[in-house]
Amino acid sequence: VGASSRKVEGSIGCFVVCFAIAAYTGLPVGVAGIASSLVTLGELLAEVIGLDDNFVIPILGVLGVRLGLCPQIFSLMAVMGSTLGIGVLLGALVGSTTASVEARGAAKLKGDHSS
Repeated sequence: VGASSRKVEGSIGCFVVCFAIAAYTGLPVGVAGIASSLVTLGELLAEVIGLDDNFVIPILGVLGVRLGLCPQIFSLMAVMGSTLGIGVLLGALVGSTTASVEARGAAKLKGDHSS
């Protein structure tokens, strides 16, 4: 997928096998879907980032089951995500403002030296 040596078919296979095992063990379909999706995403990201997927997959599998079984965590994640988004936007705003002030200062200095 992307520049990775992994194929889309492998990711689909990962999802299908994870979902089948989760459903076979008695997890509700929604929980199996959430856990399988996170495991598949982790398998892809582990390759892209360069992490060992033997480390990432079990952690995301447990996290997926936990998220599926405790829906109030979604509310917490929504609040955390929105505050993170606000923080990123504020950081971008400050960064762009700082860059434009520095650019104006550099242009002014350059104009002073050419006179």
